Amino acid sequence: MAVLLSSGFPTHKPERQSPGIPSAPANLTVTLGACSGDLRGAADPVLGAVAYNWQLSTAAEPTVVLQAAQTTAARNTFGGLTPGVVYRITLNAVSSAGPGDWANPVSQKAV
Repeated sequence: MAVLLSSGFPTHKPERQSPGIPSAPANLTVTLGACSGDLRGAADPVLGAVAYNWQLSTAAEPTVVLQAAQTTAARNTFGGLTPGVVYRITLNAVSSAGPGDWANPVSQKAV
């Protein structure tokens, strides 16, 4: 036992730290997708996030979620949108401790 204690290594595993509730994703941008009626959202990755929840609504009715998606990346494409309509996209990050705050929504007109 004395040899083990003098080795400099701990005698037990350190406790794992919980990542905590993630922060809201930063730098959300919305751009036109590859096809007509597509919008692509992207944000900076959040440390400790295991998933991202995405929501799409119209600027005219921001509380009505038209499309929702969960991804493992901080980017998502929404398709089948009506050209000429202004849409709002937002997302939040999810860690093992639960979901974080929503990012400020960003609006973009579909073409």
